[in-house]
Amino acid sequence: MKTVTAWLVVYAILVVASSIFWMWYALSKSSLTAGNNYGNIKSATDPEKFMRDAELVSDKATDLTAGDTDSARHPAEPT
Repeated sequence: MKTVTAWLVVYAILVVASSIFWMWYALSKSSLTAGNNYGNIKSATDPEKFMRDAELVSDKATDLTAGDTDSARHPAEPT
């Protein structure tokens, strides 16, 4: 069970890191004021960027498979 938890933590870290890399969301910190020692971390998402990247991946997958999407739905019959 410990290994499953460890893999889930690693997977979550990879998802967050790749999301930041692809700029699907951004984190920013507000500046501290004179009387306030606490900062706020703001996050913003870019759903349009996410959708553009999803379309790009879909187009690239179609190019790599040479547009052959029908064979995956209908496997060859055994001879």
